[in-house]
Amino acid sequence: MTRVFGIQCSDQREGGRDLESEYRALKTESSPKAVFRCLRCGNCCRHEGEVRLQDGEPEAMARLLGLTVEEFTARYTRLREDRQGLSLLDAPDGACIFLDGTPPACRIQTEKPRQCRDFPIGWKYTDLEQVCQAAQQSDGS
Repeated sequence: MTRVFGIQCSDQREGGRDLESEYRALKTESSPKAVFRCLRCGNCCRHEGEVRLQDGEPEAMARLLGLTVEEFTARYTRLREDRQGLSLLDAPDGACIFLDGTPPACRIQTEKPRQCRDFPIGWKYTDLEQVCQAAQQSDGS
């Protein structure tokens, strides 16, 4: 048994834990650890994967950056791998294009995509504790 965000976990899926189910279960608990507390380490922003944009997100991000939707789309997005919408580009080092500075900060924090706001729900991690500092602290590491 392992602990993720303060709960015991034994659920297995494809060789790793079902973190989405674990997190949803955790959010229903009333303990102080029932809320994921992001430490803003930026590690999830450096993790491999596609940040998929939902309807309305490019427009909100463009407004925040003072760009037209066309300028934002051309500069910061690409066609998703499944060709069903847009995703954010990666920086040359593979991190999110909007991750800046030390300590790391999101340039679009107030308008960041739902996928980022909902972390770790829906993320397919088998190594969350190695990537996320908040998960490391929750596990007592």
